[in-house]
Amino acid sequence: MKNKKGFTLVELLAVIIVLGLIIAVAIPSSITIGNKIKDKLLSDKLDFAEKAAVLWGQDNRSCFSGSGCSEYPSTLNANCTLSGDLKTCNITLEMLAKEQYYDYDSDDKIENPKDSEKCLNNYIIKLTYNKKNKSFKTNMDLDNQDESC
Repeated sequence: MKNKKGFTLVELLAVIIVLGLIIAVAIPSSITIGNKIKDKLLSDKLDFAEKAAVLWGQDNRSCFSGSGCSEYPSTLNANCTLSGDLKTCNITLEMLAKEQYYDYDSDDKIENPKDSEKCLNNYIIKLTYNKKNKSFKTNMDLDNQDESC
């Protein structure tokens, strides 16, 4: 009797089909997980940016009382609204990075983790100061942002 070594064609086809099924399930799952991670990273970056804006506001409280803030004329005084006890100013991530309240990712660029061709430098955070209770609140309209670099 001959002792044959190796696999039959049917065994090889079965292994290939099983591996194909595993790959067919694994690839879409890994893409979905990767996209969820990028969404979470973007969300975390923007949450941190809002906290940095509040810190900036607390350090520059004089910008929100009286006549405004002369050292930030293009960012604050031109982009502020006053409504009763509330003063709202538009703060960009670029300004926060220049003032060292937020870090650039590379070469004066705050990268968008969802799309490497876009950046977050021009994202606007609406920072509102309530004169009555002396507190800050942030708001960011994610749908109407400038993602150019």
